[in-house]
Amino acid sequence: MPNQSKLENTFNEIVDVNERLLTLNDLELAELRNHLSNRYQNLMKTVIANTPLPLDPKSETYKQIRLSTVDKNNYNAPFIKHFIKKIDKIRMKQHLDIFDATIFLNPKSQTFFNYVFEHWLRHEKTMNHLHFVFRKLWFKNESKTYYRSDNFIITCSFKLFAQNWNAKYLRMCPSKDLEIKRFNLRTFEEIGFPVCDELDQKIKAIEPAYIKETINTPKLP
Repeated sequence: MPNQSKLENTFNEIVDVNERLLTLNDLELAELRNHLSNRYQNLMKTVIANTPLPLDPKSETYKQIRLSTVDKNNYNAPFIKHFIKKIDKIRMKQHLDIFDATIFLNPKSQTFFNYVFEHWLRHEKTMNHLHFVFRKLWFKNESKTYYRSDNFIITCSFKLFAQNWNAKYLRMCPSKDLEIKRFNLRTFEEIGFPVCDELDQKIKAIEPAYIKETINTPKLP
């Protein structure tokens, strides 16, 4: 059982210097997340107990009580929740950065897909973009209009991609409607050519930005 006082001090240090969060290893991140989760739950119990019935999370009264209810360190529930999400994002990114040869041709193909995910895919709310990006980057793509780059290639079946997406990427998406439940890959024609044209422009705009950022990012020794 980790020392709660130590975890409390660690969090106070992170609040003062957010970058401190990036120095924690996976175990330390997990312990801190559990610690913050318990603090968040205790705060929310107090919020709920002090909120007039019937409880309405959308009401201004509830929101004000949630903001004004603080712990001994003067942190409220939304503030702690913010750092829980930051920890989840760091841990998930560490997980996604591990190269998966069953999905991608090489590490740079995976790195590019993760960049596309972070800057575009995770913010979408429909499935067309997932089908389009997979089909465009798929090694079996023979389209002359939506041709794939030889630098970034997905080599697996759509079913395996979908299972990987649901297991690793879905939890980082604001919309849980992005779970892939059917493994029948849509063709460009089924997606619709006007939609494909729009989606193709998006990924074409992301690629040079990714290359520029990759080149300008200093490599660790």
